Amino acid sequence: MIDQNEPKNRVFDRDTSIHLTKTIHAYVEERLQSIEEALDRLLQSHHPLHQSLIEAARYSVLSKAKRLRPLIVLAIAECYHIPFEHVIDPACSIEILHTYTLIHDDLPCMDNELMRRGKPALHHIYPEGHSVLTGDFLLTLAFDILAHAPHLSDSDKILLIQSLTRKTGGDGVIAGQVIDLNQHIEHTHDSLIYMYKRKTADLFTAAFEFGAIIAHVSQRDQKLLKEFGEQFGLIFQFIDDLEDYESDSDKITAPHLFGIQKTIDIISTSLKQLDEKSKEISIEIPLLHFLISQIEQKLNALTSPERQQWAEKNPSM
Repeated sequence: MIDQNEPKNRVFDRDTSIHLTKTIHAYVEERLQSIEEALDRLLQSHHPLHQSLIEAARYSVLSKAKRLRPLIVLAIAECYHIPFEHVIDPACSIEILHTYTLIHDDLPCMDNELMRRGKPALHHIYPEGHSVLTGDFLLTLAFDILAHAPHLSDSDKILLIQSLTRKTGGDGVIAGQVIDLNQHIEHTHDSLIYMYKRKTADLFTAAFEFGAIIAHVSQRDQKLLKEFGEQFGLIFQFIDDLEDYESDSDKITAPHLFGIQKTIDIISTSLKQLDEKSKEISIEIPLLHFLISQIEQKLNALTSPERQQWAEKNPSM
C-alpha cells in the first residue's frame, strides 16, 4: 500500500521529484512483478488442439512492456484501501485487451508493423489469420476475466464491462483506428485530438475509471480521475509522436500538424494542468505525480540543447 501520509510532492520541483521517485519506486517494482505473475496465471493452456493459440497470446502479452494501465488501476484502488486481491484480475483484463489492440494494429491490413515491444510483430511469427484470432481471443478473454473476477459484486462487474466496451468499441479505440486508416481525412487540430482521444486516451481513461469503480469513490473523485486519465493519455501520445518524429513521414502526427515547438508547449501546459488536477482529488495518489514526473523527464530529454537545435531546423511540415 502506498503511504498516504507522504506529503504532496510537486513534480516541477526538482528535489521533491527525486524524493517522490525514491518513495514510490519500490511500490511500482513490486506491483509490476505482481502484474507479470497474474498475466502468466491468466494465460494458461486449455486444450492441446489449440495450444498454439495460447502460445501466440503469451508471446504477445508476456513481452516486456510498461504495464501502465494495470498499474494505474491497482494504485488508485489501493490508495482507497481496496485489497490487492480484489483488483489484480480486473487490472490485468485491461492489459490483455490492450495487447489485442496492438496485435490488430500491427497487421498488414492496418499499420503493417515489423516490430512490437522489441520483438517481431505477432504476424511475423504466426500466420496472419492466426494473429487475427489471437487478438480476438484476447478481446473476449478480457471480458471473461471481468465477468468472473472474484471479490467484486455483480453491479461492479457490469460497470467495469460497460466502461471497457465504451472505451474500446465503435466510439472508442476502434473509432480511433478507423479514423487513422482513413487517408482521405485532412486533419485539423480538432480531428487529430479526437482521434488521439479515441485511439490512445480512451484506454488510459478506462484504467482510471476501473480504479474509481472498484474503490467506490465519490462522483467528484470519479470525474477528476476520468479527466486526469483522458489528458494523460493525450500527453502520452504527444510524447510518443515527438519520440518517433520523422520530418519526411507521410503519417500526420502532432509535430507535423502543430510544429515541434507548439507540441512541446502543449505537453508542458498539460503537465501543469495535471499537477493541479491531482491536488483536487480527495486523497493523495502518489502514482499520479510519478506518472507526471516520468513524462516530464522524457520531455526534458527531448528538449535538450541538441534536440532544440534540431527542432529549429524542422519547425513543421
